[in-house]
Amino acid sequence: MNAALPRLLSELLLPLLGIIFWHWGFAFILWFVAIDVFTQLALGIFLRNDRWDWLKVLVQCMELILVWLLISLNSVQIWASFVAFFMYSDAGIPQGYLLLPLMIFSEVIRLRTERKTGVKIIPILGQHLARVFVLGILVVLSITGLKEIYLSCIFLALSGIVILSIKPKVIRN
Repeated sequence: MNAALPRLLSELLLPLLGIIFWHWGFAFILWFVAIDVFTQLALGIFLRNDRWDWLKVLVQCMELILVWLLISLNSVQIWASFVAFFMYSDAGIPQGYLLLPLMIFSEVIRLRTERKTGVKIIPILGQHLARVFVLGILVVLSITGLKEIYLSCIFLALSGIVILSIKPKVIRN
C-alpha cells in the first residue's frame, strides 16, 4: 500500500469533510495540525533521542509556532478557540477527551510497530521545511485578510502537494 494514502486520508480528506459537512473553520483544522505536530515533536524528543536530528526539532518547533500564529490570526482568542475545538461534540461527547489520547496512542503504536517490524518511516527534513513554507504562505495570506474558507482550501491543496511530492525515508533493519 502506498505510504501517502493514509496521510492523504487523515490530513486531507477528514478536514475537507469537516469543512463541507460540519462547517469547521480554518482555526479548527489548525488545532488538529498543532496537536499532531506537538505530539510528534514531544514523543520524538522523549522516545527517539538515539537518532533524533536536532535540526528537524528546530524546524518542527517553527512549524508549531507558525500554526499557533495562524490560529491566533484566524480566531478572536486563542484559548477560546482551543476550548471550542476541545469541547466540540458531534456524537454527544466532547472530542477532546477522545482525540488527544487517541493521537498520542497512535503515535506510540506507530513507534512500537517500527521497533517490532524493523521498518522505520521517518519524515525527512524536506517535508518539515515544505510545511513551514506552506504555513508561512498562509500567515501572509491571513494578514492580507483572505477569508477562512479560501485559507482552508489553499492549506489542503498545498498540504496535498507536499504529501504527494516529498516521500518519507524508509529504513529497514
